[in-house]
Order: sequence, then C-alpha cells, then structure tokens
Amino acid sequence: MSQGNAISLIPYHQEISTQDAGNLLNVSRPFLVRLLESGDIPFRKVGAHRRVKLQDVLSYKEQLDSQRHATLDELAQLSQDDGMGYWVLTGHEQVYRRLRCLRAVSRALKRCVYAAGIDGPVHGSLDGSYSR
Repeated sequence: MSQGNAISLIPYHQEISTQDAGNLLNVSRPFLVRLLESGDIPFRKVGAHRRVKLQDVLSYKEQLDSQRHATLDELAQLSQDDGMGYWVLTGHEQVYRRLRCLRAVSRALKRCVYAAGIDGPVHGSLDGSYSR
C-alpha cells in the first residue's frame, strides 16, 4: 500500500474465477487451467466455468513458496560450500527483515486510516462490518 498498490479483503472460503486465481499465482489463466485439470488444485465447475476456492489457491501458493525457499536455501548452501561468494542469512537476520517489512505495512495502514478520516481504533471483520 505504501507504494500505491491496492489491496482487497475477501472471505477466506470464497470461490474465485480462474482469472483471479491466475492473478494471485502470477500465472496465465490457461496455465492455471492445466494445473486444475492435472489435479494440483481442486476446483468445481459451474456450467462451463471453473470455480476455485481461495483457500486452495493460497495453500498451493504456500506450498510453492516453501519449495522455492528450500531450493534457494540449498543452492545458497552449495554455493557457500564451493566458495562462490554468496552468503546465507541467519534466522535472526530473516526475522529482522520480515519485521521491518511488517512495520512498513503497519505504517501504511495507519496512513490510510488517517486519510480516510477515521478517528480512534477500528475493529473490523471480513464481512465488512466494523465498529469504533
């Protein structure tokens, strides 16, 4: 948000279109359809349209991310062992970088709430209701 990007809040159990799922995974819709047809991500058909649960898409994304991180860690360790000049972040450094990122997001959210003119704390839920 601090870079001007939009955000959306949607229910976790919501079904989304193949185009939206492809956008979330940063892949084309035809590629996503091949993933669906191969059984990598569960879906259901409504007429001629495929619907995918957001929860399933996010689970698949987490699975891909964890595989990607494991592979990158292995490659970094191999290059470290071979003396290629790469360095590996320790657990503390990773936590520190993630905290810095979370703090930046928190500041951006506070600026949005301030810009919207909302006074005091806001307590909300995913169904759109909120109270002050």
